[in-house]
Amino acid sequence: INNRLYAVYKVPPTHAVMKLAASMIFSMTLASSAAFLHPTSLRCTSNFKTIQMKRPESSMILALSEVAGGGGGDDDTNSNNNDAEEEDASIQQLKERVRGLLDMTPSMLADGASMPSSTASLEAAYKSGDYNDMFVLFIEFFMDMKLEYDMEDDGDDMCRPTVHACTDPEDDVTKDKLPPLYNMAMTMMDGTSPELKFRIWRLVVDKLASRVGMENDVFVDWCTRALQEPQS
Repeated sequence: INNRLYAVYKVPPTHAVMKLAASMIFSMTLASSAAFLHPTSLRCTSNFKTIQMKRPESSMILALSEVAGGGGGDDDTNSNNNDAEEEDASIQQLKERVRGLLDMTPSMLADGASMPSSTASLEAAYKSGDYNDMFVLFIEFFMDMKLEYDMEDDGDDMCRPTVHACTDPEDDVTKDKLPPLYNMAMTMMDGTSPELKFRIWRLVVDKLASRVGMENDVFVDWCTRALQEPQS
């Protein structure tokens, strides 16, 4: 049984978070880790344990961590009504965050840079109002921001199309991008439905592991080692 990790993010659920997304995408430090179980149907079964990070890592900040939840009444009717209200509130909050991300991203891009490749899909999910579609595509959009753009350390804080394919697991840029994205995906699985867990893990497999030509377990082990390496 292999050990896995993911970081816990505590992000204020405010629209103002979105305005900081450009710098956060490339500069957020992972502070802690916790445990989670991957979907067994994708051949990634395991326990998890806390991993002590040995270097600061760039990562995504997703303003999804405190979508409405909890509550309930003393009887079945009140409970059902409360559940429906909470579901509606969760969908509305997520829609607001999706809309904010889509509206804010153009201002983060340098002149001539196009929107991330998943933009049209996220727009379609927003229009449909489907919670699961919006949730997964929100994550994919942030993955695309990290994979498709770079931000210069001493530049103007604008995102420019990357020159790094991120296909070589020995490359420092690849190590700086893919393992934190894996960690972020594991974090966003926490507390979600089995369907969402499966779909998020599918993103990890298709968008990250396949990028470096690794089988699932090999990729997770590589991410674990990369996140433990001291920063050069």
